[in-house]
Amino acid sequence: MPLPSRRLILHVGMHKTGTKALQAYLAANRLQLAEAGVHYPRAGRHRLEENLYTAGHHQIAFDLANEDRNASLADVAKEIRLVQAATVVLSSEEFLPLA
Repeated sequence: MPLPSRRLILHVGMHKTGTKALQAYLAANRLQLAEAGVHYPRAGRHRLEENLYTAGHHQIAFDLANEDRNASLADVAKEIRLVQAATVVLSSEEFLPLA
């Protein structure tokens, strides 16, 4: 079955520009965003300790920087396949050095 057409918003925030505040907002309002057709994945976030993850998708950037492309990206892709949202948002200031 083909995947539905989706829009990916990749937020490449710079440090000290409010990126963490945006990520915290997106993470805290996942349910409301989902009702509006926007998905902010839980997968791809950096694990700080048991059941505590960053609000941003830093693990994706860390994996890409270390050429471990399949680890967190596979988890994000799997999660995205399970939702019907038309828009997916990924955010990390750690994407900036990869650009």
